[in-house]
Amino acid sequence: EQAAKLDRKELGLDPPKAVLTFHTKDKKKAVRVGRPDISPEQVYAELEGEKAVFLVSKSFAEAAAKNAGDLRDRTVLAWDDEKLERIAVAPAGSDPFELSREGTAWALSKPEPEGADAAVVESLLGALRSVKSLAFVDPKDFDAKGAGLEPPEVRVSLFEKEAQGPGEISVGKAVKDKADRVYVRRGDGMIVEVAS
Repeated sequence: EQAAKLDRKELGLDPPKAVLTFHTKDKKKAVRVGRPDISPEQVYAELEGEKAVFLVSKSFAEAAAKNAGDLRDRTVLAWDDEKLERIAVAPAGSDPFELSREGTAWALSKPEPEGADAAVVESLLGALRSVKSLAFVDPKDFDAKGAGLEPPEVRVSLFEKEAQGPGEISVGKAVKDKADRVYVRRGDGMIVEVAS
């Protein structure tokens, strides 16, 4: 449709809901995407500098409106099952323990060597793998001690063959005003909120 005949405000293009800029080696193009409430299935869009207005799917518009936080990796702790050889757990106020794997068999290696229940170890690993970040915490003015991260309520370290260091998380206290969440410090130092 010709832009001269259309009111960009009515189409949700002035201002746009999102602007996607595509860069190639020698040029860039920007697509301005309108508000998703104008039409039930489609959204108006335009190329910056062009006079034509066109329709795109609502799903494209929703994808275009994502922010950086929506695109962040929400994995809290990752590892390669084939390379995992040791798990160390250090709960506050209790004795730390370690599990070691020989082949496919897990055993307690600390405090005293003895066999370990493989189903319980796999359940622990499954629970760790399923933990995802619900929110990322701004480290400015963050009270790590008050959040139970210094020292942590529990620290879990996973050691892989040939890894430079362990994959590690530190679990803190419940998030203030969100009893269903706890603070976790990932191995990269990022502090996140996870479901408790």
